[in-house]
Amino acid sequence: MIIVSCLFLHNSSRAGGGVSLSSGNTGHVTTITQTKFQENNSRGLGGGLYLFRNRLRLEGCSFDNNIGSDGGGLSMDSDVPGFRPE
Repeated sequence: MIIVSCLFLHNSSRAGGGVSLSSGNTGHVTTITQTKFQENNSRGLGGGLYLFRNRLRLEGCSFDNNIGSDGGGLSMDSDVPGFRPE
């Protein structure tokens, strides 16, 4: 998945207030460029962004005033052996 030049503002959820991404494909790479995550709220993981079983590439992004109980700006989970974010 590719996300380019977006604004995620004033969103809320249980996981990933701004964006929540989950992939069953452990080789999947999500690329997010020139995107702002502002004032999002999660009652759980990742106020701005939550990823599960994804590899992530961030380029020129900002995370401002996001709130989450575990990872205000960003939270990533993986149960894949050898998993490493890019």
